[in-house]
Amino acid sequence: MEKLKLIQLVGRLLGNITVGVIISLFAVLIFITAINYIDFEPVGFLIGKSETIRNSIIFRVSFITHIFSASVALFLSAIQIQPWIRTKFIKFHNKTGNLYTFLVLFLAAPSGLVLAWYSEPRVCFSILAISWWVFTYLGYKAIKSNKITIHKHWMFRGFSLIVSAILLRLYLGIYTAANEEPLSEFGYQLISWLSWVPNLILVEILIRTRKVSFE
Repeated sequence: MEKLKLIQLVGRLLGNITVGVIISLFAVLIFITAINYIDFEPVGFLIGKSETIRNSIIFRVSFITHIFSASVALFLSAIQIQPWIRTKFIKFHNKTGNLYTFLVLFLAAPSGLVLAWYSEPRVCFSILAISWWVFTYLGYKAIKSNKITIHKHWMFRGFSLIVSAILLRLYLGIYTAANEEPLSEFGYQLISWLSWVPNLILVEILIRTRKVSFE
């Protein structure tokens, strides 16, 4: 029985580390790719954006702020979800958590909300940015009140949203590889919603059914 528990513990640890490494690699890749956007030429996510929008000071500041701060926040989230770091290196967890919270509340989420108004899935990305901000704030508020379980729940809800940065790119890449026709506006709307809504629903189910302790 003890041997089985040990195997399960090791399996969970390796699973968490693997997920963390994958998310970290994607975060680094997104950060490096973001450098290509500095000159605001119509490439990647800037394709389809008019010259007027690309030359807008508000858009430029928001865009640069978002892609760099969100990629760093994504990298930090890979650290925050590791149970062994939360238990063995509490001070490190707290410091990286404070940095993550600062990036989300003051940079990534607000700039994401501004960018939502320059995108086609305006409603989708607006709700995403607002929800991410609210979940992070409530998680921060909970830990300041020493409500650890509630803190974890809110932060994992936020985590389900930040991974949309990865899933959106994956879904778009899969579509591009499988289709010669360009993605329609409806298709982009659909993929945008699918990049975060199912994640949040899954996490909410796990929290409410207590299938995962998030320890």
